[in-house]
Amino acid sequence: MNWSVFLILLLMFVGVFVLYTFLNISYLSKIKVNQWLILAIAVVFVLASLIVPNYTSNKILTNISIGIFFFFFLWFLDARKADNIRKRNRETTRVIKPKANPNRVKQFKDEDIIKTEDISKKGKKKRKK
Repeated sequence: MNWSVFLILLLMFVGVFVLYTFLNISYLSKIKVNQWLILAIAVVFVLASLIVPNYTSNKILTNISIGIFFFFFLWFLDARKADNIRKRNRETTRVIKPKANPNRVKQFKDEDIIKTEDISKKGKKKRKK
């Protein structure tokens, strides 16, 4: 590999990273897109960077498709990290509710319950001893 090709790729990656950082601050962090869709687009562009040299000798098209792949891959990693943070925050704010006790009167058989005839306790049920 030539040093000139290496420097061109390095400058391209730095440029794509700077472009991604600015776009992430202003636009990409506000867009809610399925992270797997972003990864699928990145895979399409990496496959395009492998197929394009077979049809043309233009290195610029290959480098552009590699740069677009790098951009979408960075976006996928950032979306994945944000999703994990959201899941972690959702788990920590979960409220634990006490288990509801079943109605104890329903557990008794009708033979064990005596209805009282007292006026003050009319309709209340007591358990036989």
